[in-house]
Amino acid sequence: MSRQEFGLCLKNIRQKRHITQIEVSKKLGISRQAYSSYEQGVRLPDVNTLAALSVILDANLFLFFMDSALKKHKPDIK
Repeated sequence: MSRQEFGLCLKNIRQKRHITQIEVSKKLGISRQAYSSYEQGVRLPDVNTLAALSVILDANLFLFFMDSALKKHKPDIK
């Protein structure tokens, strides 16, 4: 999964929960700009931040990475 794809998924989840970037950033203890960089695909959150985002957004964000990795490395069975 690319940073841009992750950012788009993160943004979609946040918006579906009706939570603002400011609310998420305050709960994470980071600036809104730092959080925005995740949604824009400029940066990926570290593991601790990813875990906190999962709780804040009530979503298993680890599954995004696992699903992407499985699709990328899954052998074609014919």
